[in-house]
Amino acid sequence: MSKCGYITQKKFSIGFPDASTMEENWGSSAWKHQEIAKLMLDEESPPLNPSKCTGRVFYEQLKNSTQTYRDEIHDIYFGGKFQYNDLVYGNVMGVYASEEAVDWLFKIQNEFCIPISLTLNQLNVPPALYSGDVLDKLIAYIGGFYDRGLRSCTIGNVHLMRMNILQRKFPDMVWKNTVNHIVSNTQMVVDYIEIGYNFIQLDRSLNRNMEELKSIRKYVDSYNKKHQKNIILGLLVKEECLPYCPFKREHDDIQELFGSGKDNYWKNLGQYTCNRWRKNPYHRLPRHGTDLYWVGIDTFKEYAELIDVFKWSGRLNTNLLPDSILDKGEVLFNCYGVNVEKTPFMVSSFSEIIEQGLEPLQIWERMWMNRKMYHSCGNLEQLKILTNNDLFRSAEIYMLEQVLKNCRSQCYRCHLCEEVFGLSPIDSLLVLRKDTP
Repeated sequence: MSKCGYITQKKFSIGFPDASTMEENWGSSAWKHQEIAKLMLDEESPPLNPSKCTGRVFYEQLKNSTQTYRDEIHDIYFGGKFQYNDLVYGNVMGVYASEEAVDWLFKIQNEFCIPISLTLNQLNVPPALYSGDVLDKLIAYIGGFYDRGLRSCTIGNVHLMRMNILQRKFPDMVWKNTVNHIVSNTQMVVDYIEIGYNFIQLDRSLNRNMEELKSIRKYVDSYNKKHQKNIILGLLVKEECLPYCPFKREHDDIQELFGSGKDNYWKNLGQYTCNRWRKNPYHRLPRHGTDLYWVGIDTFKEYAELIDVFKWSGRLNTNLLPDSILDKGEVLFNCYGVNVEKTPFMVSSFSEIIEQGLEPLQIWERMWMNRKMYHSCGNLEQLKILTNNDLFRSAEIYMLEQVLKNCRSQCYRCHLCEEVFGLSPIDSLLVLRKDTP
């Protein structure tokens, strides 16, 4: 394995597209892919049958990917939902993997040695959950996954973790807190370790506070050495949430109930919040979210030394192709890609991006590809030429990248994002409307 391979080894936690496997989304998922099918599969192919989407395509894409790509995956996390009579305890996304999807996930774990991770990150905990019968049922629910070999679980219930019941019942489990706990400083990391979590998912605000990340790394390294432990640090790579969003907690509680269905958040209350600042020119600005802003490879390496696992979101994704696509004999695989001046480029793994110096990192996306379309991709030397004069290769962008490391998203006093992207300065994204020029 190359030196770059070690940097990316077991580095990414990726979200399973739970929403795609829910029956109410099967039809819309298939039809949404008609244009993708024309571009990536076969222009002459008949319309896709809006059949069920069990996760089989997700399995096949991983199976056909390179070993290097699979080696970069730390785990695949999926949503669960515990239900006992009228009581429900699940996850804030409001979506969950179907039973068939869970079977495919265990097949992935068993065949490719990629751990899978159950997500029960609901923060609005029903008080009845702590009663004897209900708690026994919850333990049995988690135990069903544990008995099949699952050894990783995100759970938002800090009181249950403090009671040490779960740790006693499932001693080999990796327990993750949820990013929605907003663990944003070293003291909070210390406290969550004391609660019983051994995988600390840090708040997204730390993407713009590298000095605090260094403090956290120093403490965790010292703790691990002193106690012979292996506390893991995780950080969310990409999410379009407004920094310190004042609507986030209510958004999560509402989404927990409606998921990605017809009454979902974005079709209702989202018209007053997220949709307003996502659909305008300011959407391009780093301040729009709290993504890890990797332009240069050195910046990625700097974060990679501080963080054990980078988390990619994806559970709300309804774009997974239906099972019926495989009946056409298509061979799909996962990769990283970018489209520059209507020319697609593709590499087989993230380590290849690093090894070949394919900056800016910011333009690359995780995606899937069809083997038949591989020949239509441009060569990587052509990509370097096309991006040579791009904004994302400019001195201004590299300067912005350095500032973002420790800006703490205090945008009202900075406005460097607007300056670099040529937009008027604003103190708050909440002033935006869809048609803001």
